Amino acid sequence: MQKEKPCLPQGIQVIPANYQSEVIFMNHDFISENRIDMTDYSNSNTDIHTSKYTLNESFPAHWHDHYEFEYYIKGKGCQIINGSSFPIVPGTLCIFSPTDFHEIIVEEPLEMLKFEYQESDIDPLVSSLFAGFPTGSPIHLDENNVLLFNHLFYSAILTAEMYPDSPYGKTVIRKLVESVILNTINRFAGDNIGIEFPPSMQFGDIQGVLAYIHKNFTNHITLKEVAKNTHFSPQYLCKLFHQKMGISFKEYITNLQMNYASKLLINTDQSVTDICYKSGFGSFPNFTRKFKKFYSISPSDYRKANRSLKGKSKHKKEDSK
Repeated sequence: MQKEKPCLPQGIQVIPANYQSEVIFMNHDFISENRIDMTDYSNSNTDIHTSKYTLNESFPAHWHDHYEFEYYIKGKGCQIINGSSFPIVPGTLCIFSPTDFHEIIVEEPLEMLKFEYQESDIDPLVSSLFAGFPTGSPIHLDENNVLLFNHLFYSAILTAEMYPDSPYGKTVIRKLVESVILNTINRFAGDNIGIEFPPSMQFGDIQGVLAYIHKNFTNHITLKEVAKNTHFSPQYLCKLFHQKMGISFKEYITNLQMNYASKLLINTDQSVTDICYKSGFGSFPNFTRKFKKFYSISPSDYRKANRSLKGKSKHKKEDSK
């Protein structure tokens, strides 16, 4: 019996650049876990997924196991990113890492161009340059950058449609996506926003390791498991990781888990116990101990403090209207 195709959440109309009636379906399972995987894009024939679509209704809070670039060309709304609200208008570029949560609020139908990729999909040098880039805050592009980004995004989408199974097409898409990333870095550098680069400007030999970690860090992964799945010996990977990233494997995992847990505390009503296990920790005492050491405050107090700050910020905005 053929498995029935899952449907998109209500209100999402996916429109490829050629404006045919084809729809890109996402698996519905992500709704319960609020996570979208690269494998959820069921008609993606390339490692990097590109699309153009219109969002007619608000989209609930979620996160990804990959990087996502959303470039808005029509409509009006806002993005709630890691608990903070940002306006969305034509010319807005939003970038999300695997630890960013975001929710889309639609005021007028939003039309966007987008692509998703994992670190192992792009050139190691580009990935290195982008490693310290601050995601989570939208960029509002000026007229010159709008023309450039229109060209790059549309070119990538059209190439994916014209050469869906071609090595040539995959190469061109990758180069266009890398051009978007590099131009985005240049845009931030032009605004004098500092970017901290890793100790080694090229970590291509552990790109697959980073991609695996970002996809699985909530699953209580170990160095031995990662080494086995990325074809390294644990001893060599331990040394190589510290050499390339400037911190230990364990510290890197903890940083990701803490970042993720803190966002769950602020953006959801899940219990602290649930957040502990969903963030990849095997025991609640270990989680609370590490969290307090990392943030100098308990998880419960962290949630109260940040929600109090957001409440005050909201009242200030309302009073200023």
